[in-house]
Amino acid sequence: MIDFILTFLKGVLIGIANIIPGVSGGTMAFILGIYKELTEAVGFYFQNREKRKQYTILLLKIGLGAVVGVVLFARLFTFLLEDATTAQYTYIFFIGLIVGAVPFILNLHHDMKVNPKRLIIFVVAIAAVIVTSYFGQKSGGEGNMTPEIVYKFGDFFTITTIDFFYALWLIFCGFVGAVSMVLPGFSGSALLVSLGVYYNILHFVDNRMLVQLALMGIGVLPGLIVASKVINKLMEKYPPETYYFILGLIVASVIQVSLEVMKEPVLGLTPIILSVFFLLLGFAASYFMSGVKK
Repeated sequence: MIDFILTFLKGVLIGIANIIPGVSGGTMAFILGIYKELTEAVGFYFQNREKRKQYTILLLKIGLGAVVGVVLFARLFTFLLEDATTAQYTYIFFIGLIVGAVPFILNLHHDMKVNPKRLIIFVVAIAAVIVTSYFGQKSGGEGNMTPEIVYKFGDFFTITTIDFFYALWLIFCGFVGAVSMVLPGFSGSALLVSLGVYYNILHFVDNRMLVQLALMGIGVLPGLIVASKVINKLMEKYPPETYYFILGLIVASVIQVSLEVMKEPVLGLTPIILSVFFLLLGFAASYFMSGVKK
């Protein structure tokens, strides 16, 4: 029973980490000492029949905890992003969290020197996020925030209509978000902010919009399976190059989150001082949370 509670609480922490842009769910699992066990359970669930029961129990405990963590914090962040002033402080805090993870990445491997190959990988990662974000904006995400309600089951969940292309976009975002959430040192939520769907997803969770969440889930499952296998192999064979790709994703995320701040900047002496404070606070929090030795 104690083991169940401890593993469940670890799942809650991973869920909370995954919903905060700049905080890596992969890093949190790393810190909690279950990263290898968790990625093995996801990546080899269908291949290793002997351990399938063990994998199932672990994933249920972590999964239930993660869902609780996400649901609890989705409402908080939805509230913080509704007002321009609190949204600015929140996004700047996120930027601090994202940048604070850079030292962790740089210390993951003994050879992180810059060379042309790694620089190209770094730039490709930045370009990939920016280009994908552009197509995400074309999908009309904002127009899908208030779809027509088909059925409402009290306060438990809501079924609504959804645009076909936006449905495909949510599946894609679920896949990409899941892949990025497995990466230690990189925040999947930061990438979702970059893709322009972070606030939408918070809205879907807070209002329990079943169709939208199910579509995200369709992308998440294969994303986790692919990531658990491919990323581990890449980190084994090409660790520096993989970490440079992650650094590119981090830089792109900082750029995209900064653009969110610039949409409705709140200026003045007090807002600027508080913005600097939250930037430093976010950096310090991320730096100390991700301070894991290789």
